[in-house]
Amino acid sequence: MLPNINNASKLTGNSSRLEILKALVDWIQKDEFAVGRKNKKNKLIEYNWSPMFPTAKGWDERIKQFSYAQATPVLAFKNIRSDIAPIIKNLSGLNPELGAMQTIAWGGLQKKHYDFSMARAVIAKSQGKEIQGNIPMNSGWTKVAALASMGGRNPTSAHQSIWDSRMSTSIIHRLDMLGTTPNIWENIAAKLEFSASYLTTSGRGGTRTGMRVFKNFKPKRNQLTTWSSHFWGSQLVIEIAGILNTPQYKYPKMPYYDIQAKKTILRKWDVWGVGMVLFMDGY
Repeated sequence: MLPNINNASKLTGNSSRLEILKALVDWIQKDEFAVGRKNKKNKLIEYNWSPMFPTAKGWDERIKQFSYAQATPVLAFKNIRSDIAPIIKNLSGLNPELGAMQTIAWGGLQKKHYDFSMARAVIAKSQGKEIQGNIPMNSGWTKVAALASMGGRNPTSAHQSIWDSRMSTSIIHRLDMLGTTPNIWENIAAKLEFSASYLTTSGRGGTRTGMRVFKNFKPKRNQLTTWSSHFWGSQLVIEIAGILNTPQYKYPKMPYYDIQAKKTILRKWDVWGVGMVLFMDGY
């Protein structure tokens, strides 16, 4: 179920940064979304065009459709935060190398492509520290950096977002579609400080191929996540959370499953919750 441009607000060549991001938030709020599953060669794969699960509409309903690996949306929504809690503890504690290995395994990536001795340097760079040498960044290390930022005593405002193929596809493709004329796109790019290096990143494939067709630019093949795109994407997600939490806009609050109370409660949107919605939107 691809984005429906008819649900998007019209921008102008003078729209502000806030107006652009709010148009993005409004659009996702109005668009319907469905995620289902089917068997293929004895493997469970995700796809979004056949509503085996009820169609979701709104940020609060979309987050409940979150799924990854072989977890159903219900279980994934309930368990994701408890699943990553021990990983965050290791990343922000005395064993970042183990935390990095756990992160890569959780992300379904191949460990052989990662030098886990770089974990401390990656985390330090994500914290803005001056680190000498070539510090790696890709769809795996962006997960390490994001999860590490959520540990310790870091305030919510310092939390970073994962910037992988799904996240980048959701945001970049929708922004591209909002740029209905050259001058509107130029304004979007200028106000959001967009760079060609922030284009959608490569991933292991997906089913929403229609979200990889752009009109305002031509993405590079096999684009990798960069440090600049990681920080840029994280900032956008932080601002999106701020928009969702602005009372005057009257967006629904974020459903949050309380493991101890064994029930869903409502609270303010955070970077992780926004990311869960965008993660599924970009598949």
